[in-house]
Amino acid sequence: VEKQTKWQRALPAHVKAVGLAGAVGIWSWKVSVPNKLFAMAIASVYSCIEYSFNWTLDGVGHTTWQQWVANVLYLPFGFPAYHALLAGFPPLCRVALFPLNIYCLEIIEGYAMMALYDGINPAWIYKTKDAFCHGNCRAYFAPFWLGMGAVVTGISEVSLNGTWDLQVALR
Repeated sequence: VEKQTKWQRALPAHVKAVGLAGAVGIWSWKVSVPNKLFAMAIASVYSCIEYSFNWTLDGVGHTTWQQWVANVLYLPFGFPAYHALLAGFPPLCRVALFPLNIYCLEIIEGYAMMALYDGINPAWIYKTKDAFCHGNCRAYFAPFWLGMGAVVTGISEVSLNGTWDLQVALR
């Protein structure tokens, strides 16, 4: 079942340019060099995971440069905010809520790309019955996001505490 994936009328080119320049400018100004490099590394690792995941599910591996760029821009803000918000919670709770973290990422990145690409998300689109938010999110993937949450929470508990500059998310 295909869902309508077109989100809105096309924005004027100058509005898109200002929005993209603003996002890149804030990222350039607010994110430290180590966190930029870390975001690039995590986005690259995720691209490999996504390629493999799609190859396993569909028989064809794929990912997009748009998703990589969106992840690099989003990760230094979104993941530290999630970590800071749930810092006092037990690890199991952070794992259980991790799909919401991914859905926030997919909503923010997905709609941002839809704004840039005339209502279409060029990075991913879910066209299944369980898709929501104009095809930017898919409920079926929640168990996979739980698994990713367990890995991310485990790694952060062991070694990444303090890697992200949590002040970025709180300024």
